[in-house]
Amino acid sequence: MKKIILSILVACAMPALSASAQALSSLLIPSAPEYAAMGGASVALEAGAFAAENNAAAMSLSDDSFAVAAGYGLWAPETAGSQLVGLGAFARVGERVGIGLSGRYMMEKPMNISSAAGGILGTFTPSELGANLAVSVKVIDGLSVGVTGKFVRSSIGEELSGSAFGADISVAWRKDGLSAGAAVCNLGSKVKYGDSSYSMPMLVKAGAAYSADFGLTASVEADYLFSGAFAAGLGLEYNLFDIGFLRAGYHYGDKSQGLASFASLGAGVQFAGVELSAAWLTASPTLGNSLLFSLGYSF
Repeated sequence: MKKIILSILVACAMPALSASAQALSSLLIPSAPEYAAMGGASVALEAGAFAAENNAAAMSLSDDSFAVAAGYGLWAPETAGSQLVGLGAFARVGERVGIGLSGRYMMEKPMNISSAAGGILGTFTPSELGANLAVSVKVIDGLSVGVTGKFVRSSIGEELSGSAFGADISVAWRKDGLSAGAAVCNLGSKVKYGDSSYSMPMLVKAGAAYSADFGLTASVEADYLFSGAFAAGLGLEYNLFDIGFLRAGYHYGDKSQGLASFASLGAGVQFAGVELSAAWLTASPTLGNSLLFSLGYSF
């Protein structure tokens, strides 16, 4: 009887765990609204406070010496109903080394726990907790590499919790207004719920970006998940005198593999190193009306 109840709970919880039908789905969701607002095309962008969960290698090439930010999001409010809280920071040490860390907590809407007979035994709130620690090194001028270690703890029931350890390996290149980045992400152990084990959402992502002198940045990215799914993003940002930012993008997800497509809009305002940013996702039955916010400081 106990195993039957656990199996029912897993079957009910797994779709809610992810807007993209993946176990440990929080590893695929950006904490930074700047990234989400540009259609997720972020691997080639300059490092921000959440670089440890995006492309750690970019930390060594950043114009900033330090950045920190806290974020909050309502992810897939009309389907999964998730809430996401994130904290990230990085610092350059000397001219060649960057160190970053980030943490996040994702909480789903409460779900019913059912018995084999269909009776309601109670409710439970699925959640995921993760932490990243990253180091990057500038190999030569304009080129750096990075390594990120990560831990994630997932709970989808009172007796269905598991942990996993993983790593990202990344590279970043930057020259004048052109930049490129690539990363292999979520290489690591499986998470086990009861008698079932699930792999981390391993993927390879690569992209390029160009920043023009008049304040416009264009970014493109392609992602391939080891599960066989493909995704891509295109984003634009207009920088108005380093005070205001307007962002827009589109993200394509392989629907046959459970990945969502969406359009995105965002904005930010910065003064004296303090920046407030927001992103809104639309044109998606799965992720529509997702909202992300962050407040950060950099110098």
